[in-house]
Amino acid sequence: MAFWGAPLPDAGQALNACRSALEMQDRLTTLRTEFREKGLPEISVRIGINTGPVIAGNMGSADLFDYTVLGDTVNLASRLENANKQFGTGILISGYTYQEAADKVAVRPLGNISVKGKAEQIAVYELLSLMPLPPDTR
Repeated sequence: MAFWGAPLPDAGQALNACRSALEMQDRLTTLRTEFREKGLPEISVRIGINTGPVIAGNMGSADLFDYTVLGDTVNLASRLENANKQFGTGILISGYTYQEAADKVAVRPLGNISVKGKAEQIAVYELLSLMPLPPDTR
């Protein structure tokens, strides 16, 4: 699990998460080739990205703790990671993430899905790529 916006605010957290997910999948493509050449099993990774409020901090006991995030936003990201199976995709983002990064990412709308723990359906998108920057902003 990875997260942005804690402990320091990050106005670009949705885009940063999308960028990281795409870079991970791109690197995995290279690793698959290397693994295949060495006779190792192929690996795959599914990624779910959601944007929203979380509880962030040191969680655990005096003996063992970790800085992490908890809450409904995190749970939905986990549900999206799992939903990749039914869509045959590698990266799913929620409508909440898409709203934050819509002008900077290319997606394929997949409709609304029901997920455990949520009464309303959630809009989901397959993350395809980042949008190219206009020439004057490079």
